[in-house]
Amino acid sequence: MIMQNKLAEIELTENELVYHLTQHAVKCKQTELSLCGISPELNHRILDAGCGTGTFSILLAESGNCVIGIDISAKALSIARQRAEEENVTFLPIVADLECLPFGNNLFDVIFCANILHHFRDISSVINQLANTLKPGGTFTIIEHNGSNLLVRVSRIATRVLRRIWPLLADKSTGNIEVHTHTEYYSHLDKHMITDISCMSLYHGRPPNEDLLIDKYALHSRCLWHFLNTLYCTGTFIFNKVLPQPYCGNILILTGVKHSS
Repeated sequence: MIMQNKLAEIELTENELVYHLTQHAVKCKQTELSLCGISPELNHRILDAGCGTGTFSILLAESGNCVIGIDISAKALSIARQRAEEENVTFLPIVADLECLPFGNNLFDVIFCANILHHFRDISSVINQLANTLKPGGTFTIIEHNGSNLLVRVSRIATRVLRRIWPLLADKSTGNIEVHTHTEYYSHLDKHMITDISCMSLYHGRPPNEDLLIDKYALHSRCLWHFLNTLYCTGTFIFNKVLPQPYCGNILILTGVKHSS
């Protein structure tokens, strides 16, 4: 089993903490959440695994769910707690490691994993632990970078290779990063009794504002980053038009139900 480099993940997270999301980013997350099939009226007990600064946790709690959010970064959770207080929303943020969960079995109605599993090279043990905390009949939801989209997969592999020689990428990535295909998720979920899996991909379109890079990077490095980012966005747009599901979009959404043994 390939263990995650915890210190690298904490450093990356805390270098990119965002307190206020753009309207486009919030709309994207609302759209993703609406496609997950989590009924707001059922008052679920939800584990938001890798909640970061709490955007999804807050949206889920606003719908009346009881939400526990966990993350490896105490600073991220501090922001999440402050944002929740400002929104007058209650959820419980806990510093915890997905590879060593502090919960017993069969506690949650929903396991919600958004943009976190790609931070693990080996996702089998993580999915196993999360599935154990899910009640029989509960829902396991994943929102991730779509490794089944060839352009997404190639770009992430290139990032992992080039980060060794390009300081800009070294600051934006860790050696932990690995995008997974929908078939990989199917295999690992099925292994841990998550069945009736539905899968789709989507593309939100290009954000209205490009990622701003601070001046510590050389001008040619920033220009190259923006060029490659534009190339990636253009390619993703084309892929979304011409490829079938779930290979077209750059975002992958999967939901499954824990089998009652």
